[in-house]
Amino acid sequence: GSTAAAAANGGGGETQPPGSDMDVQEQSKKERQVLRVPDSYASISEALAHARNDDQIRISAGHYKESLALRDKVLELVGEGQMQAILIQGVGEQPALAQQQGFLRVSNLMIKAAGKAAVEVAGGSMVLEDCYVSGADSGVAVTGGGEVAMRRSVLSRCRKHGVHISGGGRATLESCSMFENGSHGVVALHQSSSLHLTRCMVSNNQGAAVGVDLGGEGVVEDNDLRNNKQGACLVGASSTDLVRIGSNLTS
Repeated sequence: GSTAAAAANGGGGETQPPGSDMDVQEQSKKERQVLRVPDSYASISEALAHARNDDQIRISAGHYKESLALRDKVLELVGEGQMQAILIQGVGEQPALAQQQGFLRVSNLMIKAAGKAAVEVAGGSMVLEDCYVSGADSGVAVTGGGEVAMRRSVLSRCRKHGVHISGGGRATLESCSMFENGSHGVVALHQSSSLHLTRCMVSNNQGAAVGVDLGGEGVVEDNDLRNNKQGACLVGASSTDLVRIGSNLTS
């Protein structure tokens, strides 16, 4: 009956039982928040400042002139309504969306910038779905060991490449379209950089559909790679044994 014995037995009935108010409060802290722009926050940047890991930011129609820099965040950015009515445009030469580490899921947005990249992934992982990315030197630039999975997205009218992979970056593109870019549709350069391209349409680019060189690796299968000025695939000597190409439409 001593205090020590009571403590050993769980505090003599003083501990909170499962399902108590304390547990409910702890659970509610962990629940995902949905932050709405512009309903609750005037800008995406303001919503990001209030977001916790695992939260979702829902973005309604508007032209958002913002450069969003995310570091070590685990978040979801979702366009709500018609994608064509939701544009994030980078400020000056900055990317519209720049990620360092963390995990981002981005969907149903138009994304545009004027500098080196509209979307920059320098480490961490991003899933990009049902988006339209344009402008800048490259639509999506993946570097620093970053990893991107793109599905059902368009990368168009960039000054150079739709997707530029370097510095050990990795990109998987499935059911995407890359067209009317100033150079290659997608390019993977440098050792440990890799591309996996499947069920995509890559056409009307000023360079090739796909370029892999300087030790970059790739799997390019089941795509439509027709109608590019420099052909379907340009593979440099240092990458020849590191690229698997098959079952593509090329002429």
